[in-house]
Amino acid sequence: MTIAQGVIYRLPNSLKCEHPARIVRGDSVEGEQMLARLADRGLPQPMLDAGFKGGGDFWEPWCVALADDEIASIAFAARIGDIGAEIGVVTFPRSRAQGFAAAVTAGWSSLPNLSARALFYSTARSNRSSQRVAARLGLRLIGASVRIG
Repeated sequence: MTIAQGVIYRLPNSLKCEHPARIVRGDSVEGEQMLARLADRGLPQPMLDAGFKGGGDFWEPWCVALADDEIASIAFAARIGDIGAEIGVVTFPRSRAQGFAAAVTAGWSSLPNLSARALFYSTARSNRSSQRVAARLGLRLIGASVRIG
């Protein structure tokens, strides 16, 4: 049996974050074209290494932060319901510690189909990088979680 402790933050809707990354939304023509290219050419190795298998792993709603036309970070709905949604964020190794996670998190919080939902950002208590993202964005800690598996 494993016990994992986590922390939960409130993620404001339409959060702003200054960063030069280009954000591509899944509900845009550019997002559709990106998925078509990935389906045609295959996923880049860093995405495969992270466990992505294809475009179906871009759980809607999603957006990506690009660095030189490569996906640096992706944000997607890890959990979604009628009144709330929780973000999942993956930043690929060569783009870490450069602000891409914060930029894509802010981009995700601004997606139109999330505007009427309460948004949450949670992470393992041991994930210091993710907690730095929460601090950078000024997210408010609202609770803790325990997962028993």
